[in-house]
Amino acid sequence: MDARVEKMSAEKDYTKYSFWITVFVVVMMLGLSFIPPFSIGGIHFRRTNILSDLMTFPGDSVAGCGFDDSADRLFLDEMERREAELREANMLAASQVPEASGPREQSWEIGGFEAADTLQEAGQPIVNGEKVTAIEDYFSGEGVSIGDFCRLLGDATKKRTVRIAFLGDSYIEGDIITADVRDQLQSLYGGSGVGFVPFSTPLAQNRPTIKHAYGGWTNYSVIKKKTVPEEFADKFFISGTISAPDSSGAWTQYEMTAYRKHIAQSGSVRLLFENTGAAALNLTVNDSIERRFTPDPGEQVQQIRVGGTAIKKVRVDVEDANGFIGYGVVFDSPTGIGVDNYSIRSNSGAALFGTSARINSQIGRMLGYDLIVMQYGLNAMSPDVTNYTAYRENMVRVVNYIKRSFPGAAILLLGVGDRSTMENGEFVTMPAVLSMVKEQRAMAKECGVAFWDTFTAMGGQNSMADFVEKGWAAKDYTHLSFGGGKYIAKQLVNALLYAKQQAEAGAEAHHAEDSVAASASERAPMSYDQASGDLAPEIVTGNSAAEALSEEQSNGSHAAQGDSAGISNENTNWHE
Repeated sequence: MDARVEKMSAEKDYTKYSFWITVFVVVMMLGLSFIPPFSIGGIHFRRTNILSDLMTFPGDSVAGCGFDDSADRLFLDEMERREAELREANMLAASQVPEASGPREQSWEIGGFEAADTLQEAGQPIVNGEKVTAIEDYFSGEGVSIGDFCRLLGDATKKRTVRIAFLGDSYIEGDIITADVRDQLQSLYGGSGVGFVPFSTPLAQNRPTIKHAYGGWTNYSVIKKKTVPEEFADKFFISGTISAPDSSGAWTQYEMTAYRKHIAQSGSVRLLFENTGAAALNLTVNDSIERRFTPDPGEQVQQIRVGGTAIKKVRVDVEDANGFIGYGVVFDSPTGIGVDNYSIRSNSGAALFGTSARINSQIGRMLGYDLIVMQYGLNAMSPDVTNYTAYRENMVRVVNYIKRSFPGAAILLLGVGDRSTMENGEFVTMPAVLSMVKEQRAMAKECGVAFWDTFTAMGGQNSMADFVEKGWAAKDYTHLSFGGGKYIAKQLVNALLYAKQQAEAGAEAHHAEDSVAASASERAPMSYDQASGDLAPEIVTGNSAAEALSEEQSNGSHAAQGDSAGISNENTNWHE
């Protein structure tokens, strides 16, 4: 016994070294923190910073710019090719050769549809006495301004569909924000339907604004473009997803819901697809009305448009499906407001360069967008990075790509909302948020488009913590719930209404100035024009001619792009 005790006491006790081992590891990690980001063989390594909550490094701007992973770099490598493709697509569209550039259409008017009267009393919704986070308009004079769009609201919505597209990431996934922008604007200006829905999507259950079931499809995402078969790689639309049917066929079924007031039925339905084979589509409306379509093969995007009845349920069966690519189905009405949600999870914005300029141009002319809202930046932020200059520089090219892809649409950039990080046991605004908003505002200025500050509209500093407490946001302190989305939608709609007031007030002021100028010119002393031999007023003021030219150009851009009521004038119509 004594021998064993004596032997054990003779063994060394290493526990006293644990402190020094810990110190060594901490020192090593601190040393690694000073190694800047680097790349080896196309693999990008970020800085190891164990004190990221306490200190940051200026050189981290590239690592945190949001374009540092392999997927984003793949899209950025496509920039010049996409921009060249866009120029070619626009030139082709301008040539107005239907067989080459115009999408083909089949129409089916069932009959018996009367639009429901959903409009609120005129003049009721201004800003309701609430403080408005105003839209900042940095319009450069090229294209369509946010004021031009806002002036469409009202009379224009009684004649055609005024259409809005939201491009974004997981922040608007599932129809968050867009469901309530759609609902509020349709209450004000009419319209029905939930907008764009893919033929198939693994996220169907995340969207409560429509019941969607399908079978026999393979989904491809632009985010995973490296894994997409070559035959589909250049077929993506801004939706970021395409649906390829099995060779034996596929089906998809949509049923309207009453999740919001104006989406329980739709006045029209459009199927958007490409068909290079001998596919046949069997459509069933409301479980009772059926028709078979056999579109001609071709490389152009095609559409089947169904209208004339209150549509509550649609089923599409695709047969002989080789060569068929499904983009989606659009539920809307012939007049009022249409709002489409194009959310791509994990998209920093760069993935838009993975979409085809040709496809974007063709579907853009079919649908005729009046406003494109771009919501990005969430996936580009890192807690320890506050320099997003590189992100802004790259996103400027993305915004300009979308601007030129949809020349008849105004562009509105949404700044990132509040996002929290833990500090001293409390959730506070991540420092990256303010830096990102600053760069996004600068981005809007550089591109000559409009900007809306979501962060300020949420309530500013530390507002995300309040949203989580109210149940308006998820406990990741990043994403909104439908409650939070409804609040943001209300603020955004109020901002649009305020912009409409400002635009109309400005138009009235210009009209008054022109009237005064015209009156003054009538009374102006006359002088002899030697060149023409005519009498002419010595001084002529006002800018009515310039305004008339501007209006003509604006109308021309929309005519070139097309709208839901005028596609048949632009494209080749053909019927079964």
